Amino acid sequence: MSELLTATQGSVVLAPEQAQKLGAFQDYLVRHAHAALESSSFAERNSEMATAVADEASILAADSIRQSGATVDALGLRNAFYAATVEAGQAFSAAFNERGKALPGNLLAYVTAMNATGDIALAHLPDALRAAGVRDIEDPRVLLNAISFDDVVRLTASQLGADSVSMDLRPEAVQAALHETLPADNYFADLIDALPLSDRAPLAPEAERALDIAVRLANATWKVGEVHRAAQEGNDRRIDPAQREAFNPYDVSKHEQYARLIQEGRAPEEAVLRVAFEVWKNVILLRTPRYKGT
Repeated sequence: MSELLTATQGSVVLAPEQAQKLGAFQDYLVRHAHAALESSSFAERNSEMATAVADEASILAADSIRQSGATVDALGLRNAFYAATVEAGQAFSAAFNERGKALPGNLLAYVTAMNATGDIALAHLPDALRAAGVRDIEDPRVLLNAISFDDVVRLTASQLGADSVSMDLRPEAVQAALHETLPADNYFADLIDALPLSDRAPLAPEAERALDIAVRLANATWKVGEVHRAAQEGNDRRIDPAQREAFNPYDVSKHEQYARLIQEGRAPEEAVLRVAFEVWKNVILLRTPRYKGT
């Protein structure tokens, strides 16, 4: 977690207590992910991982809701996240035997499980939104389909503590910054030039809260599958944050990536856009329930 405290060039520096808290969540997730990988059965592996992801993701989501000034049913939120993560992990069961070993010729079942992530998150999103105190959004899909990239940029900047960073959200500026910071071989690079941008007013607080919960839930349902993918591949690379920055508690991954980009010499506005693009992937996952990622 050292990067969280060392990105000082025009960026956010986390208070030591906040960095310590996020570091504890990272340690919790990684410890339980490795315990899950070493489990003697698929059911044990999935339960261990789903519990860990639901715990860290729902607690951080509840903190985010409280910071917005709203109230939250923390237990209801945790239950919604657990129901989603355990189902997303269970989708991999057809690719493994009871002992958790990959079945020969399991590619179709494996890919089908990855493709299920978006649908599963969407199915549990209404329960998560109710727990988050969201009352006026009857169909979250309507909101998700109306979200533009600038909505995600504003949410991301706020959560990074980078509200004061001046952002140029003209399409050509956004595209140039993302093409500069995203590797050309990234699975999502072809989406940059089609990012929806809008000059309308920012989202209302409840809609922004709904967006926040939606992307957090999508991230959690994706993350629980990583331990099964690690079992399929026979190593722990996917569940090691040192090797895969994305395998982190949601808030940790945002801060770590922002800090790294600043350390690499990127301007704060470039770093915000790049992190926002990572968050945008979760919107895509919910909009198009078809897995696309690494």
